Amino acid sequence: MAGLTAGTSKPYLTPMQLDLTGDPSTAATPIRLGLHTGHQALIDHLRAMGEIGVAHVSFNLRPGNRPVEEILHELAETVLPHFPSPGTAARTAAPGTIAP
Repeated sequence: MAGLTAGTSKPYLTPMQLDLTGDPSTAATPIRLGLHTGHQALIDHLRAMGEIGVAHVSFNLRPGNRPVEEILHELAETVLPHFPSPGTAARTAAPGTIAP
């Protein structure tokens, strides 16, 4: 079976426990299997993970101190625009709008 994937990129996925604080400037501190952090340090951490070959991260948002819907909205507005999908242009629309 090794011949089927020889020479191709093999994306690496890792799960992460995420306790995203309401303060964007909260420094990242380790928690079991993840981070307690604000979104600014999360962006830096995810960039560093990408540099070592991590291609996908799944976030576990429970248990946490904030409503999941609030965290998802913050991730969509402040973090995801820094990591556009391969083959797509970076999002340039204002937060809360849809890019053309």
